[in-house]
Amino acid sequence: DAGNVDMGIPATVQNFIAWSVANYPAQHYALDLWDHGSGVVPGFKKSKLRDILFDDRTGNNLTTAQMDGAIGTSPKFDILMIDACNLQMPEVAYQVRNCCTYFVASEDATPGYGYPYHTIFANLAANGSETADNVSKDIVNAFVAFYQAAGANQTTATQAVLTTSGVPALCTAISNYGTQLMAKNATLHTAIDSARSASTVFNDGDPTTSYNDYHDLVDFINQVNAKTGDATLASAGAQVTSALSACLLIEGHTTLEPTPCHGVAIYLPTINWWPTERPYYEATQFATQFQWAPWIDKFTGLTP
Repeated sequence: DAGNVDMGIPATVQNFIAWSVANYPAQHYALDLWDHGSGVVPGFKKSKLRDILFDDRTGNNLTTAQMDGAIGTSPKFDILMIDACNLQMPEVAYQVRNCCTYFVASEDATPGYGYPYHTIFANLAANGSETADNVSKDIVNAFVAFYQAAGANQTTATQAVLTTSGVPALCTAISNYGTQLMAKNATLHTAIDSARSASTVFNDGDPTTSYNDYHDLVDFINQVNAKTGDATLASAGAQVTSALSACLLIEGHTTLEPTPCHGVAIYLPTINWWPTERPYYEATQFATQFQWAPWIDKFTGLTP
């Protein structure tokens, strides 16, 4: 019994990993983070900040910028699975790219029941030599099947798996797309804003929170193409969708899930939330290394 530990600090995650590896040595490892989640930035909801691993006793929580340090790279997990809301985003995947081979998460809210643990590992239990990529696929397929067949409890549910070796290329393509959006903002701002509004949004059922700023990445690109008709943006967007296809191992969703959805969301805030959340976003490796945050500055009017 670990006692009453603070679940919202990196040291607790680090200690758990070290204890597990020491006591249960194995050739392959998976790590499951199970709690509330709010995507790449804290969810300002019910007067509490929610990132992931929120500790109700201390009020601490793990931020996206802390995730890689908390998880570490030894061992490098075969699978990092997130049983929490809104975390399948390139900003999060890039932060943990060196921590795992496969990143399993949802771009939308995750049902309160969470993963159906009695089914997602059924194939692994029957075949201990099953590979990590197939286990990752099992998680998605069993998760979607469980909530699709839940009868009166059927609900929105989606999961996707990213192969992290392809995430840097995806983020580089997104960065280039952000650069092109910045260049076109002066002449196409209204059309791009319309595309943002029309794209599939994942807001945890509460449009008054910052969850309302998580949009399906591919649908946003498709909407930009439709609203602007701009060839340069279309070309840059095609590079993003191609890079995503290269690293998206599997995506699945129930028939109640908002569509179109393609497994991965991107942060697209308005001026209502960006000034508040910008410091948290800027702390991530994605924000400091790529050109999405500067585009958000331009899009929201925070910079001319």
